[in-house]
Amino acid sequence: MDPGAAIIGEWAIELSFGGDVRDSRLVVTRNGDGFDAVYISPRSGKHQCDSVTFENEKLVVTLNRDIQGNDVDLILSATLNEDGGLSGTMVAKGQEDQFRAEWTAKRK
Repeated sequence: MDPGAAIIGEWAIELSFGGDVRDSRLVVTRNGDGFDAVYISPRSGKHQCDSVTFENEKLVVTLNRDIQGNDVDLILSATLNEDGGLSGTMVAKGQEDQFRAEWTAKRK
């Protein structure tokens, strides 16, 4: 069985940051031996992810976003839970102490 099959598909994300909960989606597809992903925000649209890795039940996705005029590299890290969902953190690279959010995702 393909161990990456566990993350392929569309995920509904709930992102908790500063007391707010925001929703978004992540669509993960197979690309040869690796993966591609698109992060979809209802506020800013679709964003192609720069890298996607899945090893030892841990997913790491990076993407570059313009946030309030700043070029920011976001890193989403999550663990595949026993119930098939994902849970982890989102941080801004180099600003981890200023921007850190918790997130969970369920397959759509």
